[in-house]
Amino acid sequence: MPSGTPESVLSFPPPASLDPFDHPDALYDELRRTSPVRRIVLPDLTPAFLVTGYEEVRRVLVDPRFSRAAAAAPDTGKLVPGRIVDESLLGLDPPDHTRIRRLVARAFTHHQVERLRPGIRAIIAELLDTVAGRTSADLMAVLAVPLPVRVICLMLGVPPEDDERFRAWSNALVSSMDGDMDLVARAGAELDGYLHGLLAAKRAAPGADLMSALHLAQEGDDQLTDKEIVNLASILLVAGNETTTSQLGLYILELTRRPDLADRLRADPALLPAAVEELLRLQPLSTIGGALPRIALEDIELAGTVIPAGSVVLPATESANHDPAVFTDPHTLDIGRADNRHLSFGNGAHHCLGAQLARLELREALGAVLDRLPGFRLAVPVGEVRLRANSLIRCPDALPLEWDA
Repeated sequence: MPSGTPESVLSFPPPASLDPFDHPDALYDELRRTSPVRRIVLPDLTPAFLVTGYEEVRRVLVDPRFSRAAAAAPDTGKLVPGRIVDESLLGLDPPDHTRIRRLVARAFTHHQVERLRPGIRAIIAELLDTVAGRTSADLMAVLAVPLPVRVICLMLGVPPEDDERFRAWSNALVSSMDGDMDLVARAGAELDGYLHGLLAAKRAAPGADLMSALHLAQEGDDQLTDKEIVNLASILLVAGNETTTSQLGLYILELTRRPDLADRLRADPALLPAAVEELLRLQPLSTIGGALPRIALEDIELAGTVIPAGSVVLPATESANHDPAVFTDPHTLDIGRADNRHLSFGNGAHHCLGAQLARLELREALGAVLDRLPGFRLAVPVGEVRLRANSLIRCPDALPLEWDA
């Protein structure tokens, strides 16, 4: 807990817990009440400011004076390995970010995502077919782990036989907090080489896939460079694979605690979109206080605290999503919640480009699990379900379920 005065410095983040239901809610509740902008020190002794209130977090996300590009610089203390963000949209500010995002938006349209629905349904059906006739399985291994990378490969136009290589590269890039930069560099180089080859193939024979659409995206004489396209494809793999795997695992686990809700959703699938939004709000991907930090480009006053120029700023969306000033009974899962303005996909210029794809995957996958695994429940005591160790993202290591025949 905080030591009591806004001027004191808090060591952050707190020790990681492998219990999927152990969130630092009490810590965040106290910080929002006493100092929604709080001086902290990171594990590498980098001083920073942790922002926990909803309006304050949203301000950090939308105010261009809180810079992503400066935070992605190699010499900046941060919680995410640099290579993942340095050369991607996540590590750019306007005008570079504006130019690239505008061109990407021409390829990453609602139509482009929606056309994937039949393919996503087919992948989910194929994965769940592997447990047909059974009444138990590890849903992480069966569905949550293989699905997202297969969807991303489908979207990019990657041959299905390369799915496993993509998953290995993604795991190497984001799964560890131990700083194995040799592994990160090796995986990054292999992924870049593969994507440059894929782009050359799409240039020679464009298809109905995102890689081809990015190559063809143009505004006047302005076009994305090969390096920009490869970086975009790389961040899509890294961001979309691990996050959706985590979300699927956490949300299925949450439903095992709420069989009445599972029954409601099974009986009325029209409730799934609202349920997904509430699960996105309630279950944090990370509890480390904002995995994509900013740097203040000038002295900025926020909630009565002056953040000096050059300071590292962590917008804790997981705390903002539980702010009682915005969400009634914020620690309660309520699929009837009106105006669910959660910040799980960010806000402002860096609002997640893959939000539509993530929502589509989650709705389709949860709907299929509810339909095909009647009465699913944990096959082990809840205390035996643990999160992956040394991971930046909260993801169940395994999810043994059983269900009715």
